[in-house]
Amino acid sequence: MEVTGSTVAGAMRVGLQIVSAHKQPKLEIYAEVLNRFGPEHDIPSPLDKTTQRYRFQDINFQLRLVNIGGQRAERVRLLRSGTFERRDPRDFGGLFDTEIPQLAPGQVLQLCLFDQHELMSDNEPDAELVIEISYYSPAGFMNFLRTLWSRILRRPHHRETFRITPRMFWGDLPPPTYS
Repeated sequence: MEVTGSTVAGAMRVGLQIVSAHKQPKLEIYAEVLNRFGPEHDIPSPLDKTTQRYRFQDINFQLRLVNIGGQRAERVRLLRSGTFERRDPRDFGGLFDTEIPQLAPGQVLQLCLFDQHELMSDNEPDAELVIEISYYSPAGFMNFLRTLWSRILRRPHHRETFRITPRMFWGDLPPPTYS
C-alpha cells in the first residue's frame, strides 16, 4: 500500500495536536485538494495511425472530520445547510443528519469527495456548504463542571460551524501523485 506524503504529514499533525491539546474533545473539518495522474494508456490517433501515451488526471477535493482533542467526542451530529448542492445520483453521504455514537481522539472520518466539475460548473461561485457539528463530552467530574450550563439548558456541550465555498479551492494545484 502506498502512502502519500500529505497523508503522513496530516497524521503527524493530528498526533501532535492530540498530545499537546487540552483535555476535551475538539472536532475540525480538514479540506484537501487531490491531484492524481492515473496509469499510462496508449491512445490511437485517428489521423496518422500512431498511438500516443497519455495519463488521465483526476482533481478532487475531499472533506474529512477529525477529532483533534484529547478525549473522545460522543453523540456527534453533522447538519448540512447552505446553497451548495450536488447533482443526482450523488449525494452527500450517510454521515449527515445522523448521530455518530463516538469519535476517538485522532479518528478521521471521510465526509465527502467532490470532483472539480462539481465545484466549478454546477454551483455559483458564492454558493456555500455550511456544516454544523454538535457533540458532547464524555462523562466525568471535570467535564460535568465544564458543561453544567449547557446541561441545564439541554443543549449540546460543544457546537462548531464550518463554511466551505468553491472559492476556497481556487488557485494552484498541489504536486501530483502518480499511479
